[in-house]
Amino acid sequence: MKIKKILSILLAVLLLNTLTPLIACGAEPVASVRQYLNAPSQYTNNANFGINIDATLNGTITSLGNFGGFAVYEFLNPVQNSQNHPYGIDFTIAGNSFNGAATTQEPGQVWVSQDGENWFALAGSEHFEDETQWNYSLTYTKGEGNKCSFSDSLGENGTVNGQYPLKENYPKATFEEDSLTLTGILLRKLTTPSTNNGITTSFGYVDTLPKSASLVNPYGENPQKNGADGQFDISWAVDENGAPVSLDWIKFVKVQTATFINGGIFGEKSTEISALSVTPEGEKIATTEVPDCITVDGEKIPLESDKFTYEITANSSFDLSVETESNVYINNTRGTSRHFDSVPEKGIVRVIVQNGECEPLIYYFNITSSANDVEITLSADEIELEKGKTAQLTATASNGEKINFASSDDSVASVDENGKITANAVGTAFITAKTASGAGKSCKVTVIAPRKQAFATVSFSLSGGEVSVPKKEITVSSLDAENLGYETATTDHNGKSVENVTVFDVISAVHREIYGDDFTKNPEKYLVMSGSFITRAFNQSSSAWGFTVNDVMPNDGIFNPDFGGATGYACDTARVNDGDFVSLFMYKDSRYFEDLYPLFDAQNYTANAGEKFTINLTGYGVMEHGINTLDDIKNKYATALNGVEIFAVINGENVSLGKTDKKGNAKIKFSEEGEYTIFVSGETADGTPVITNFATVTVTQNDNKKPTTFCGWLQFIWQKIVSFFKKIGEFFVSIFKG
Repeated sequence: MKIKKILSILLAVLLLNTLTPLIACGAEPVASVRQYLNAPSQYTNNANFGINIDATLNGTITSLGNFGGFAVYEFLNPVQNSQNHPYGIDFTIAGNSFNGAATTQEPGQVWVSQDGENWFALAGSEHFEDETQWNYSLTYTKGEGNKCSFSDSLGENGTVNGQYPLKENYPKATFEEDSLTLTGILLRKLTTPSTNNGITTSFGYVDTLPKSASLVNPYGENPQKNGADGQFDISWAVDENGAPVSLDWIKFVKVQTATFINGGIFGEKSTEISALSVTPEGEKIATTEVPDCITVDGEKIPLESDKFTYEITANSSFDLSVETESNVYINNTRGTSRHFDSVPEKGIVRVIVQNGECEPLIYYFNITSSANDVEITLSADEIELEKGKTAQLTATASNGEKINFASSDDSVASVDENGKITANAVGTAFITAKTASGAGKSCKVTVIAPRKQAFATVSFSLSGGEVSVPKKEITVSSLDAENLGYETATTDHNGKSVENVTVFDVISAVHREIYGDDFTKNPEKYLVMSGSFITRAFNQSSSAWGFTVNDVMPNDGIFNPDFGGATGYACDTARVNDGDFVSLFMYKDSRYFEDLYPLFDAQNYTANAGEKFTINLTGYGVMEHGINTLDDIKNKYATALNGVEIFAVINGENVSLGKTDKKGNAKIKFSEEGEYTIFVSGETADGTPVITNFATVTVTQNDNKKPTTFCGWLQFIWQKIVSFFKKIGEFFVSIFKG
């Protein structure tokens, strides 16, 4: 089955599964649409997914498009900021998210209003982070075909894929025919295409977290896995300066795509809406108890009843902690403490304290720096150390003041008066350099368990793109990638330590062998890996790299309902062992990833010189079925490969031996004895790309082959006579010995 068909089916399933109970029960809509505009994207002007916003009132998904695309709803009845709503959640707006992974989140910012004129942002988890921009604007200009140009308030410009919106498709929005400027809150901007681009949010946005049929505590552990999409508390409302706004009720809500992210082959990150619902009134919910204490920069803040905004002066580097057994969020960080390397750019730290089903307490700390204009320069902002190792941190003050060093946790990492750091236990600590006048800056120190070096001898091949590496054997160390300066994962997605040789170690070692000193001096000229995704290899830029180990994609074998199968390992967590075969390839079909991985019916063939023998080739969609056992692949998913060309390496050259028929069979022969490598390349008869795979053939001379010349016949007869008398002699010898 074609991948694009699979994607269509998956999308249909997601559409059905993301409808809220309100829609599923056939309830009447709770709101009406007042305005709608899909910003230039892959869905703009698309009748099925990018126009019919009214259908969201009945449970049908519609997209808002790229950054700035928006929809404005008017609730039929005012939505109350009520104490009768669990966790303080007053209403929900669902998207089409199916898990909370960074690469699948497409956050939509929500604003609320009582009159439809004065709007207040509902501050989600990322609202007070330095990277979030509260007044970002983007101008789209109509281009040719499916392209639009853009320029933004950061002074950057470029192009986006997507048609300019047609006025007849968006009658509820007012905009010019050739140029459109949209302003809003920007959470993340990543315009270099990559499937690895994404953002992680914890609460307070549409189309980010897993779907849920009921309300879920937004402040619980691991919201990306256990949370619920699109839950909103009117008490999160803030004005344009981030100050809290007290609203007893709201009548209007606006949702707007809050990222400008190019997801590579998957297109832009575009917020989708599938349903709106209002939390029904229930019994009164208690309010969370006031925490025992909140400490900022070593000073305990006296908390007053009904006072939730405080003015604080702190050093440029400070810690904030909350003494409580309740759930706590400090800006976007869940936990009872957070270190700040500097005063936040927005000057606000929000602390949310919540317990059980209670309404949360929300505190705002307006923080100004007590330090003067002295700047601290550190030799490193982050250091990773193995337990028992040391590192030297140096610091200078712009005014020449003496620097004093201190650790946030000596049990993890201690520091002496000269900045020498000692790693004492696995964990994280902050080493702060401070002056007497209060200026300070911190270095994050992560202590990891000592790495044990492992080795493996494996076979490796590369296919696709401009470089091809035939199957070859190589010995690899588990520290190959790390020693080249790459940041690799220390644990896999199951939290297990990665101590074996990995696929990325193999790829790094092959680069070193091919490019030598030029690679070791400048690795990222040839090989780039970030966040476990390879974006450049063998001096070729692409986000369409894939790999197999022993003909399948490495996986944990544990069924994952979010993916409908086992979870695959990334290149820096996929382990390899002695004798494994690692295949790296660049997908030729970088749109639907339909490339087929071929399987020979044997890895080693034997044949006689000059005689034809038959090989059989089957193949499977490596992206579609790669995360299965090889037995399941062969029995359930592999089909005959028709029209695939077979090659052999003969005298250093690639020689074509023939093509497979409809049954995947090909008859090939070699004229001389020897050891040969055969491989497949190209496309099937219907044009589907095939990934390169290899097998070996041992060709021997057939002693029983009949001669074709007179001299050959004489030699053949003589050999038969000699053989006959030799056997008679052996017979009589055996009799006499007996």
